[in-house]
Amino acid sequence: MSAVDGAATAAGAGDHERLPIDNYDELTVAKILPLLERLTPAELRRVHEYERRHANRVAVLEATRRGLD
Repeated sequence: MSAVDGAATAAGAGDHERLPIDNYDELTVAKILPLLERLTPAELRRVHEYERRHANRVAVLEATRRGLD
């Protein structure tokens, strides 16, 4: 199963969210960016909001925004 085939439970700051990328919190930006291309708009929004509240990595936020345009 690939990283985007399953949904991972990501924990952070006391909240639990279902993200469309397995082991999201352990991945680097370089590993995340190519995976974003295969996500639906709803999944991109979930990743964007999660990223904004947690690691807040600019490259991931910009890529998710571009995917939603």
